[in-house]
Amino acid sequence: MQSRRLTRQESRLVTRAALVKAAEEVFLNEGFEHASVERITEAAGFSRGAFYSNFRDKEELALAVIEKRCQELAQALRKLHRISDSIERRAAIRVWFLKQCRETAWIALRLEFNRRARGKPQVARWLAELCRQEIRTCADPLVQEYTSGSVSAEIPAVALLAVCHGLGSMGLEFEPELDRLRDAAATLVLERLLSAESRMED
Repeated sequence: MQSRRLTRQESRLVTRAALVKAAEEVFLNEGFEHASVERITEAAGFSRGAFYSNFRDKEELALAVIEKRCQELAQALRKLHRISDSIERRAAIRVWFLKQCRETAWIALRLEFNRRARGKPQVARWLAELCRQEIRTCADPLVQEYTSGSVSAEIPAVALLAVCHGLGSMGLEFEPELDRLRDAAATLVLERLLSAESRMED
């Protein structure tokens, strides 16, 4: 049976997704500044023309990469939140949170792109909106597990994201002792949220 021919719009979406995936890998390996359009299109298997048919510039592509990351985080958190056993669910959330603190390449990329956005107001606005999406992503399934209705979920969500980005940007993974300290610090934040919730319920 002959496969259905993709429509022009479907083909464009496939090309765009491939460029975003390739850019993610190149950005994480080489950094935003050093990643060229040529390197990204080569990794994706497309031409420069395909790139500029989908993105105005490298900054717009980087925003698409960050948006993809937000969607993946949301999907992962929804999966964790569906775990029925509360003890198992909270243990899985702790493991997930510690893993985010170890995503040093992603954190470095975000810091690099933040610097880039300072001189470009439009890019800065797009990035701010994506940050709001990231906060909402964490506030919905993750923070509800640890905070009561008396606390705005966005506040501890920002705290958790700040801990992830801060610990991940300190280069603690280069020394085993410091690496353990990072895990302990990240766990402490979650435990404090949990203990605060317990005090509110008493």
